[in-house]
Amino acid sequence: IFAQLRRFAIKHHQINQHIVLQQKCIYFIQSNPHGLFFWITKATGRNQDKGDERSPKYLYRYIPFERLAEILMRREIPIPRPQDWNDQHDLRNSIRGADADDVVGIACFTSKCGTSFHWDLFAKYGVRLAFDKKKLKERVEHAEAKLQKVNYCSNDEYIDALNNGKPLLFVKRNQYKPEREWRITCQISKEKMATENVVKFIPFEWGDLKKITISPHYSISDYYFYKAMILNMLESVGAKNVQVLRSPLFESKKIKNAEAELDLEEDEK
Repeated sequence: IFAQLRRFAIKHHQINQHIVLQQKCIYFIQSNPHGLFFWITKATGRNQDKGDERSPKYLYRYIPFERLAEILMRREIPIPRPQDWNDQHDLRNSIRGADADDVVGIACFTSKCGTSFHWDLFAKYGVRLAFDKKKLKERVEHAEAKLQKVNYCSNDEYIDALNNGKPLLFVKRNQYKPEREWRITCQISKEKMATENVVKFIPFEWGDLKKITISPHYSISDYYFYKAMILNMLESVGAKNVQVLRSPLFESKKIKNAEAELDLEEDEK
């Protein structure tokens, strides 16, 4: 369709602009006499997903609830050793190439907000921390670490990278693309590790942390209990302007109405 419209526009001299930007060709076609116009976009596969084009405003870290207190009390993000990852294949390839005497630390973030995939896999009964991406990047660089988006590729491209010894710290296969992953990484000698399991801590300011969202898997009563606990923690460490919310993932008027009807039916029985 794009090719046909483009040929039509060229034939009738209707192309007013031709812009090439980041391998993306945009043609503006205007028809006369009615002044109708169309934006026709031809994009490469890399740019078809607008979510990959824009730099995210926030990066999200999903954690179990029991790890929240340490982060708030220290006001630091731990960069752990990835030895306990479920995907040992990803682990081996991510740390491949590191010096034998060094330790690689990796903390995984995502630009994707509010998916059942992330809640179920990383923090079913936990919280999601929302950090200002620009400020987080500044903290990471100041701590001599690195924040970078993970790139996704085909199986063939991944195998080619493996066979040619290319670094894969920020590369994963397309099957993992729904993760929309970003990583904070650092590499230091074993003697300089912060703790037995944490390679480094990244300090942050309270203005960097914008929201703490509680898992949708908690009941309403549990949500209010954990919200009060989090608010007390924030007050005790002097944190201000950090929102504490409940994930609306499972909240829907249609779902709630259906559940209410089922409860009523059960009561009537």
